Amino acid sequence: MSRMHEHRDPETGPDHIDAVLTAIPLRDRDGVVIGVMNLCGDVGDHVAAARTTRNLLLASLALIVMLAYLVKTAQIGRLCRDFDVATESLEASRAELEASNRDLAASNVRLVAAEAEARVADEAKTAFLATMSHEMRTPLTAILGYLDLCAESRIEPMQRRKHVAGLRRNTEHLLGLIENLLDVTELHRAQTSPLLTAGSVTALVGEAVAALRDRASAAGLEVTVRWLTAVPATATTDHDRVRQALLKLLDNAVKFSHQGEVELEVAYRHDGADGDTPQLVFHVLDRGCGLPSVIRDDPGQAFRLGDHAANRSHGGSGLGLHIARTVAELLDGGLTAHDRPGGGAHLELRIGLAGVSDSLIRPAGTFGPEDAAPAPPPKPARIDLTGVRVLYAEDGPDNQFLVKAILGRAGALVDIAQNGAEALEMAADAEYDYDVILMDIQMPVMDGLEATRTLRARGYGGPIFALTANAMEADRIDSAAAGCDRHLTKPINRRLLLSSVAESSLAAS
Repeated sequence: MSRMHEHRDPETGPDHIDAVLTAIPLRDRDGVVIGVMNLCGDVGDHVAAARTTRNLLLASLALIVMLAYLVKTAQIGRLCRDFDVATESLEASRAELEASNRDLAASNVRLVAAEAEARVADEAKTAFLATMSHEMRTPLTAILGYLDLCAESRIEPMQRRKHVAGLRRNTEHLLGLIENLLDVTELHRAQTSPLLTAGSVTALVGEAVAALRDRASAAGLEVTVRWLTAVPATATTDHDRVRQALLKLLDNAVKFSHQGEVELEVAYRHDGADGDTPQLVFHVLDRGCGLPSVIRDDPGQAFRLGDHAANRSHGGSGLGLHIARTVAELLDGGLTAHDRPGGGAHLELRIGLAGVSDSLIRPAGTFGPEDAAPAPPPKPARIDLTGVRVLYAEDGPDNQFLVKAILGRAGALVDIAQNGAEALEMAADAEYDYDVILMDIQMPVMDGLEATRTLRARGYGGPIFALTANAMEADRIDSAAAGCDRHLTKPINRRLLLSSVAESSLAAS
């Protein structure tokens, strides 16, 4: 048995132990105590070291706790900042979403409106195409019928001439319809701009009226002109376009009138309701069937006109008014329509003028078409092309035959090339010396424009005419840029073709 005795120093406190005494009994073999071993150790240093270790451990623990608290606090701060950023981002996203929703709602409104507009436009175009189909089939039916009649073997010469006249009348009507469609397309091209030139106002009016003389006379109508005011001697505008618009209105008036006269009143306005821009104002008046409300409200709306009963009764596609209005708007003017008291229509065409002469003139108050333009020239003499050599590049057999027949009857010698490449070879052959080259544009192997450019690049200086069904203004510009001297369009105008070849061959010689 051992005993341990702790000695506590009263000066250092009850918890301070500076020594430990241990008594260990010594026994013999029989277990009898024969002595005592005393062990005494000073543990003050050990206790101090233990206390120091404990204090260090406590301090370390406190430091760890503090660090953990700081880390936790930093994490919480970062989380708070991240939360704030996320909140701001969420608010921004919500604002963007709301803006997107508003844009989407506005887009849906526009889409619904666009769909409705497209539906109306599609229905109008469908009606217009149906009318155009009717307008085209009507002259085509007459053309095919007259051709069948002409093909009969037993037919009197006088009757044959009547059939041929019917053929010409209906083909010219069909051509006019196609030209109207081309005019509409040309006027609606984005790059369309007026060609402004100075010219005579009286000549402009006279030419338009003279062009309607024969048709009005055949319908038993008279076209009269009345000058309401003095007008500038010359005015700067697009005279061709103005003549075109005026002719469309006069043509409509003749078409819808049954008897009496078609009146054209001309006035000059330079301080009117449309501002200070000087204007020519044309009033076209007839005694026809009058105007439906849709035309009075929106004259020139071709697609609406296409379904109007009056057009179906009198013939017409409604393109004339549309062309006139488009020309007027192109030239800073306008077109309005009114009913005439007592029946008939009154169309007012206003044309803005880019410039006017200082002098004003006022022709006679009222006069007919015979005074509005010079008398038609006498019937031209026969054109003689004897000895003139012509190269015609054309891939269509019917056109080859027609041109060769027209020029051949005038005495010309005509060679045919099937395409542009063949025309190059024939033009380069020293055996041939052509006075004029006629060039179709759309051909296989090599088109007419490429062939013309190649000829000019090789130094060919003779006259080259485009003879093509490409009849747009842009086509004329392209052919001139390629090197063509003239641009003749199909259907072929026999007199124009003969005179063009004669003039060029004479100039070349």
